[in-house]
Amino acid sequence: MYNIIGNQRIYKVELSAKRLQLYGLIRECPMGKPLSDCPVNEYRNLSLIEQYQVAESLEYELLCSILFYHEVCLSLRETR
Repeated sequence: MYNIIGNQRIYKVELSAKRLQLYGLIRECPMGKPLSDCPVNEYRNLSLIEQYQVAESLEYELLCSILFYHEVCLSLRETR
């Protein structure tokens, strides 16, 4: 039983970390100027509260997809 509870706690911590990372990306592009096809561009003009709500409400798969996009984008742009 502890294993299940422990795994749920780890999942929640990882999910919270992912949502916090997304919130930071919504607030500002780490490269200063986002690309036109950035998947979070549509959220950047929202109020702080709305941005937070977006970060907290996205489905897990979409959240992971956006974070993966940003990992690849950052990697490609840093090597230029």
